[in-house]
Amino acid sequence: MGYKGGGLGKNRQGIVTPIEAKLRPKNMGMGFNDYKETAAKAPVASLEPEEKKPLPDVPKELLAKKQEQGVEVLQKVLDMRGPQVRVLANLENLNAEEKARESDVPMPELQHNIRLIVDLAELDIQKIDRDLRNEKETALSLQEEKEKLQAEAELQKKQLNNMKEIMNTLGGLRRKNQWGH
Repeated sequence: MGYKGGGLGKNRQGIVTPIEAKLRPKNMGMGFNDYKETAAKAPVASLEPEEKKPLPDVPKELLAKKQEQGVEVLQKVLDMRGPQVRVLANLENLNAEEKARESDVPMPELQHNIRLIVDLAELDIQKIDRDLRNEKETALSLQEEKEKLQAEAELQKKQLNNMKEIMNTLGGLRRKNQWGH
């Protein structure tokens, strides 16, 4: 009983080397911008106090690398500082309220509220436009279906008239046969 070396498992077919821990910069989640993790080095015990090295600025390096490759990097910024969450496409408008206060813009609260109303109105307009496009597509498909059904009804009317003519002709032939002609 007990571990005697070799691979893991009943028949020792599993891995032999232990799984290595991966080192990632602080506060960086898994899979951030295709960041490749590096294997952590085993800590070396020393009696001397460790010198703190600044971590590399990985996000900036990755952004610079993406820009060098010609890939446009778009990031959405969620501003959760106020009572409502704002989604920003860039960081230019992030501190718009503070800039307005600095430049003595009159009634920044009113301007903020108006900006929120305009944003909500814009979202409503986009929703109405989307609904209108869907309704137009539905009306178009219903019109096409109506035309197909009308064409089918016309075809069936012609077939019904042909059947009536055939029945009349057969009825006339039957009468002639009964009279002996």
